[in-house]
Amino acid sequence: MSEVHLVRPHAKYEQSYFEALSEMTSESDKSTWIFSANESSPDPKLDFAAYTKELCSRAVVEPPEGRVRDSFFWAVDECEQIVGRISVRHDLNKFLSKIGGHIGFIVRPSMRKRGFASQMLKLVLKKPICLSIGELLVTCDVSNIASEKCILKNGGVFDKLHEEEGVVAKKHFWIQA
Repeated sequence: MSEVHLVRPHAKYEQSYFEALSEMTSESDKSTWIFSANESSPDPKLDFAAYTKELCSRAVVEPPEGRVRDSFFWAVDECEQIVGRISVRHDLNKFLSKIGGHIGFIVRPSMRKRGFASQMLKLVLKKPICLSIGELLVTCDVSNIASEKCILKNGGVFDKLHEEEGVVAKKHFWIQA
C-alpha cells in the first residue's frame, strides 16, 4: 500500500486537484471536494491560487456567520498526486454536532479502497489542532460502511444514531486524539 502525507493546500497541486474533481460524479462529492466557505469564496476554476490561500486562512480568520474555523489538508502520495482531502473543524456548532462532526474527509474515486482514508485520519489525529480538541466527533452516513470501518480502525467508539425528521441520517463516533 502506498503511503500518503498531509499538506496544506497550495497552487502547485492545481492539476492534480482538477484531475480529482473530474472523477467526482455526484453533486455531493463535488461540493465536498470543493468545500467553499460561503458564496463569496474564490472559485477554484477561476483563481486557484486565491482558493488555496482561502483554504489555508480558514484556521485563523474569523469565519462567516454559522461557520467555524477549520484546518484543511490534502493527502498526497509519493508522486505528489492528491488522493484525498481532510479537514478539522475547531469547534462544533448546532449543525456540526448533529451532521458534520469535527472531521470531514473524502478520497477521490480512483484512489478508494486502498486504505488512504484510514491513513489520512490517522495522520490528522496527530495534528496539534486535534490534540488540543482531545475528543473528536466523527460522523458518517449510515450506509457508508467504508467510512465506518475507517473511523473504527482509528479508535472511533460508536456513540449513537442521529435522526433527522424521523430518518436515521448519521452514525456518531468519538475518537480520542
